[in-house]
Amino acid sequence: MKYSAFYFSLISLGLLMGCQYDFPDEINENPNSGQADFTKMISVGNSLTAGFMDGALYDRGQENSFVVILAEQMKAAGGGEFNSPTINSENGYFSEGPGDSILGRLVLTIDPNTGDIAPAPIGSGDLPAPYSGEKSTLNNFGVPNVTLGTALIPDTGDPNSPLVNPL
Repeated sequence: MKYSAFYFSLISLGLLMGCQYDFPDEINENPNSGQADFTKMISVGNSLTAGFMDGALYDRGQENSFVVILAEQMKAAGGGEFNSPTINSENGYFSEGPGDSILGRLVLTIDPNTGDIAPAPIGSGDLPAPYSGEKSTLNNFGVPNVTLGTALIPDTGDPNSPLVNPL
């Protein structure tokens, strides 16, 4: 029984060393969609779909959301345009917690004068304004902090309601 761990390790090592991946010789520079039709893509979801990144919703996160990357891949295979709304904020937006707490977020900065590392002042960022672009051309309907339950409550979209989701 004392040799079973040794034999198990030896067999595992042998299996791992026996695995080999053959890289393809050529990369397909001309992808095609086959039988799939990628001319129209609609995405519906929550934070990840909208581009929520680094604890906030901001332009760079929205430009690099997984649905935008997926749409670019589909466009290379004959897909159509993909339009995603942006909040037009480089600073981003996140909601603060109860009592104006930052919900455990800690951002560190280096003081240029002393070189000391200290917590940076952090606020809730820029409150997003309603999307002013052409809404009929949108393809991305990702809304951070939305659930099926909150999507069914009409007051979620009412700016005068305490249940409003500003995003």
